[in-house]
Amino acid sequence: MLHASIDNHTELLTDIDDDLQEGHKKQTLKPFDAYMLRKQNATKNDFITGKFGIGPFALNNNNHILTMLYGVRFAEKEGSILTRLGMSRLDIANDLDGRSILAWLSGLINLHVDVAKDPRIGRLNVNPYTYNLVNLMVRTGFGKRTFWFTTQPIMKALANAYNNSKGSYMNDPGMSATRRAKIAEEHVIVNFAKVNGIEKDNIEDVFAEWKDRLEDKNVKVNDLVDKLLVDSAELMH
Repeated sequence: MLHASIDNHTELLTDIDDDLQEGHKKQTLKPFDAYMLRKQNATKNDFITGKFGIGPFALNNNNHILTMLYGVRFAEKEGSILTRLGMSRLDIANDLDGRSILAWLSGLINLHVDVAKDPRIGRLNVNPYTYNLVNLMVRTGFGKRTFWFTTQPIMKALANAYNNSKGSYMNDPGMSATRRAKIAEEHVIVNFAKVNGIEKDNIEDVFAEWKDRLEDKNVKVNDLVDKLLVDSAELMH
């Protein structure tokens, strides 16, 4: 159980962000940059993320106590992706590295609260598109691996496309928000596939290949996860 202030657990996330920023050239604000539309829009998005992100993680923080008490887990079926990846249990207290899952959730809440002075949460790609994914991965014990996954280039592109499709401007009013989001996501996937020499008609074959890997009992789960991260990282080149 968690017996400390949530302030003590924000470092779990800030340490990851520091690792991600290592080697990146730091940007220095120039005079009047704060008044540029680009900067204003980025700041607005950070504040929106902070405003709407507190609720989902606060609810999951409370709910995780209940799932721990009552031993809640997903049904483990042979060949199930959740089962193969070790994501079927919602009743565990610590992640794969022995850190408290409640500490991760508390840190996420605190980082949203502090978004005005420390907008790191956006750099970790935690937003409406990834709320469910982040909560699932954190609560099933993936810990820091959650954010190594959400910050992959293709995940950031998908999140941006999804969030932009929800806007009111420059969108077809005759098309539903769900349909706009689906088209935006498909556009990102096709573009990333094209960069890697995968034609649009062959994308389903790639998905089928990964499905076969997940169902192959002779393949170690850790090898699958490592391969997935490497494949995703290569998409930015």
